[in-house]
Amino acid sequence: MPARKPPSERKDKVIQTRVNDELEELLKAEAKKRRLPVSQLIRNVLEDTFELVGNVVDNVDTIAQDAISLGRRAGVDARSLGRRARSRSQGPTANPNPSTTDAEAPTPSGSQTPDEPERPQEFPAVFAWQEVLTNGDEGCASCRETIARGAAGFLGMRDDGGPRTWLCARCRARL
Repeated sequence: MPARKPPSERKDKVIQTRVNDELEELLKAEAKKRRLPVSQLIRNVLEDTFELVGNVVDNVDTIAQDAISLGRRAGVDARSLGRRARSRSQGPTANPNPSTTDAEAPTPSGSQTPDEPERPQEFPAVFAWQEVLTNGDEGCASCRETIARGAAGFLGMRDDGGPRTWLCARCRARL
């Protein structure tokens, strides 16, 4: 049997952790299935997990923008279907002013089209708020309080390419 290398010549480090019986059996069974030692399986899982999380963090803006675009398209489609369903259910008298179409009819706010939902005046470019955990200290756009790193904050979703807008939980609750 070869002699053990002194610690200064070893490349890998040993990290010990305790696991419950169920997790131990699961790890052993998966390692056996893959024909790997349990320690190698754990290394692979840790490396893959960190890589996956890194990729998600690196691509969060793209993922968010894709979700925003999809949500806006769905909203436009839903409003269009709703208008058609209402006009069919109300029959030919659905539009009391025959000289205007649904698209030309005035809206309650007077400034928005039927495809554009009313938004709070304080943040007119924001069409939704997404709760996220911050990766750095952020300032609430309403009260200017700091939202600490790792705390829940609300990121303003917008599609105009403008700056990020953050709200703390207290200000979000007032919307």
